[in-house]
Amino acid sequence: MKDPVPFPLAGLRASSVEYPVDVLGRIGAETAKALHQQVQAPLALCGQAVLAAMSTSVSSFGRVQSIMGGETYPISLYLLSIAFKGERKSRLEEFTLDGVEDFQEERTVALMEQQKVGKGTPLSGRSSAIVAKRTDFESLLATMAQGPGSTLWTNDNAIDCFGRYIQSNEEQQAIVAALIRLHRGKAVSLVSSDKCLRVSGVPLTASLRLEPDLLYDVYSDSEFLPLELIDRFLPCFPRTAISMRVIKEDETLDENSHIKDFKDKITKNLWRNLSLYMGKEENVLKISLEAKSVFANFYNKIEEELARGGIYEQISSFADRSLEHAIRISAVIELFNCDHGKMSSISVESAKSGCRFADYYLGEYLTIVNYRYAFLKSSELNALGNWMVEKHGPHGSWSVNEIAQSGPQGIRGNTKKRDELLSWMDEHHWIKLEETGNGRRKSKVYRINPKIENVLH
Repeated sequence: MKDPVPFPLAGLRASSVEYPVDVLGRIGAETAKALHQQVQAPLALCGQAVLAAMSTSVSSFGRVQSIMGGETYPISLYLLSIAFKGERKSRLEEFTLDGVEDFQEERTVALMEQQKVGKGTPLSGRSSAIVAKRTDFESLLATMAQGPGSTLWTNDNAIDCFGRYIQSNEEQQAIVAALIRLHRGKAVSLVSSDKCLRVSGVPLTASLRLEPDLLYDVYSDSEFLPLELIDRFLPCFPRTAISMRVIKEDETLDENSHIKDFKDKITKNLWRNLSLYMGKEENVLKISLEAKSVFANFYNKIEEELARGGIYEQISSFADRSLEHAIRISAVIELFNCDHGKMSSISVESAKSGCRFADYYLGEYLTIVNYRYAFLKSSELNALGNWMVEKHGPHGSWSVNEIAQSGPQGIRGNTKKRDELLSWMDEHHWIKLEETGNGRRKSKVYRINPKIENVLH
């Protein structure tokens, strides 16, 4: 049997949990599946791109009620896709943002017509732009300050978006603080030598991409990026599709009926929200009694697993926010799939969908945090891998006892560390555990993947 490709320390592997595409609703789910089939990007990336467009199209509705006290949340999402260059995130957005860009074009024409006839409205002096592509934070705020009530920030370099390479620590911390305030729906101001920008009442949807080898920089609760910001992002870390794509001769995506339906729905929602809710008293989407019960059960389940030894103990800060994430996603799904204007409350079906997504993101976050192990242990993994190759060659086999006798210093006498490293190497196809012999003479040996040298340093 052909040897699998060993995964590098940066990792091509993520959670095996399936992206819950079907709970997006019929139009969103069919669009994500059509994109997955034709663009051949991972399904989770397709779903994230669809969800980002859905969030943008309904976020200017207002806010959504919480099940606790009188708190409300903006109906907008921060999404983070962990993927390599070449996974076609930008290609996906060419299709999912078609409806948004059509709205921008139609609104530009409408504003020009208003100027011709001399008619003015409370919104006629504003720009039609609502998408900020590949922009820095200052340019994002400039777009938000001028746009007609909602903004989508999409960028394939999340680390730059967070201000990682800004020289001034003060400026970088200001970006982090502003992104947190925007997620909460609070006003943000930016004052510089040549301009003063203030954004208020404009919900922000973010759809960013992060390189897998930067996971440790982002998910380490550093002064650069506190968890208070990172825990607001809904992450997906799918298996790569690179090297598994083929040329297809089916219909083009421009001709796909699902893509067209999605595009029309996005444009329709944006125009509806602009006419019904912009410039008026803030609207609040309520939660039905039945849906509140769904959210309460979800919260209680998460709370139990936050206890010592629970599933979510090590990601407690993100898990603490999972109810808010579930409610926000439920609101997006409810409003996007509504066909009759105003909505009175979140339904049970949408509540279940939001909780299903929140569960998925909890699993992805756990995967990411656990995956940091590879970075923390990279020197030891390389030391053990190089020892195996030097002693047995890239095609050799060996037993665990050999590590105790002649393995690398710091590993040979530590059984727990040895077993952890071997388990990681086996899972990521550096080695393969095999059994030899028969009956009582049966023993376990590890066979080295002949391609291991491609991932060693």
